[in-house]
Order: sequence, then structure tokens, then C-alpha cells
Amino acid sequence: LSYGVDYGNYMHQLAAEFGGAPTLSQLVHKPRVLIAYCLGQAYVSFFRLVGPFAHDKAWEVSSTELLAPVLQRGILTNLIFVVTMFTFGWISVMALGVEMCTNALGITKP
Repeated sequence: LSYGVDYGNYMHQLAAEFGGAPTLSQLVHKPRVLIAYCLGQAYVSFFRLVGPFAHDKAWEVSSTELLAPVLQRGILTNLIFVVTMFTFGWISVMALGVEMCTNALGITKP
């Protein structure tokens, strides 16, 4: 194939449009769901936690069935994933800082 779609990003963007993408502040009171959401895949059940299609069963499924694959990966794999996320997050923050500085100084693209 000469094209592709980032499924996770697509699901999150679509859910954000109809109000079904949970925020971290909505997930923080359920740590098991938060871990599954942050370290797991973009499962449909995550987008049933809040919004117009919210269902109470989605919280239970997210904290049990969707957390299981994350825990099965093991601590080292999850730790590597977290370190990678923070590394790229830091790079993004630095790039934002550079862009804000160049915009403030009036430096534009060639």
C-alpha cells in the first residue's frame, strides 16, 4: 500500500469531535483505566467512557480486559514505552519553544 492511516490518532480525533475522548482529568480517579488508556491501544471501549455514547460497563471493561494486555507485556517493556513517550514529549516541548522564540523574534521560514 502506498497510503495508511494511523488508527490510534484517527480514533482519538474522531472521538474528540463528538465529545467521546476522555481527558486525563476524567481518568485520574480510576488508575487502572488511566494506565490502560495511556499504555494500551485505541480500543473502542475507551471512547464509551464519556460523551454521548458513554456506558458504565466501559469503565469495568477498561479496568480489567483492556488492562490485561498492558500488564502481560511486563514492567520492562512498559517502562521503555514510558521513557520513549517522555523523550518524544520533551522533544516536542523543545520544538514548541524554538517555534515560539522564532515567532516572537519575527524570524520566518525561508
